[in-house]
Amino acid sequence: MPDIGGFGRGLLKGALSATEKAADKVKDAAEAASHKLSDDGKPAATQVVTAEPAASKVAEEPAASEVAEPEPEITLVVKTAEPLPAVPAAPADEPSLDDEPEDRADESDVHELVDRFKQVLDERRPPAGPIVDPWATGFGTLLAEHPKIPKRLRGLVTRLDRFGGVAYSSDEVAFDGDDVPWEKVVEVRTHLLIPYLVGDAMAQQVESLPMPWFPGRKRLLDALGQALLTISIATAKDQLTRDELGLRIPAQIVYKASFGRKKELNAGLVSALVLFEPAVNESLIATARAKGVPVKAADEELGTNAEELAEQLREKIATLEAELDRFKKRFGRKD
Repeated sequence: MPDIGGFGRGLLKGALSATEKAADKVKDAAEAASHKLSDDGKPAATQVVTAEPAASKVAEEPAASEVAEPEPEITLVVKTAEPLPAVPAAPADEPSLDDEPEDRADESDVHELVDRFKQVLDERRPPAGPIVDPWATGFGTLLAEHPKIPKRLRGLVTRLDRFGGVAYSSDEVAFDGDDVPWEKVVEVRTHLLIPYLVGDAMAQQVESLPMPWFPGRKRLLDALGQALLTISIATAKDQLTRDELGLRIPAQIVYKASFGRKKELNAGLVSALVLFEPAVNESLIATARAKGVPVKAADEELGTNAEELAEQLREKIATLEAELDRFKKRFGRKD
């Protein structure tokens, strides 16, 4: 046996002594239980002693007079949950996961949206003169009635006008969801359309459009971006062909902000294309003047003559066409 030292031997000796004492107690308890009898010679209790030296268990039999009445029987009733109502299936004419199209739009998708943009502006022309009832159009109006949008989502899609579009009434005017009451407007500034035909931010604007998911969503957004760039190119070429380089749109709202400051509300690409529609252009200007708001031409940092403006417009067309090519390669690509 290895030498465990004086301290170790003391611990071992103490443990053996405690074990012997526990065994003696168990022995004494067993002898006492065997001699404990009732007056009629029957044991009043039965004590069962386990073989383990550390503890004992006693099970006593109750006297007949102490037997409690049986407790009433308890019946458990278990109710099963009612089944949830079945989710109604989507109408047969709506897109489903079983008919998931590809991510990339084709030429027919793009042409369809270009035609819808023109149709929306034709059908929703504001009345001549100052506006009375609220009027608006933009992303939401363009897409809400599109056949690829499920009917149950069209209410949500309608709200997308605030992410790109024009809205105005007799009370306020709004570009891309930012609205200003007419009483705070200081002036409306008109600009040449050329600076507003900006295509390099179109991909980011379309990709970040918070349209709810549905089968074919990405393909429709791809078609939307291509359609808007196509409309911008066609608009610029039309200006160049018609020699209407001096056409201006009311694309900037100057208004009073807090602490006497002045701030500007500028139209984005979609808003500029909507304002290019003559009926919208004239109606917004007439509404501003009816509210006593002056309409002024902004100081342009562009060419001073028709030849310079034409050259700048041709450069803009080339930029938009290059952006359209990049958009086609980038947006619908599957990783």
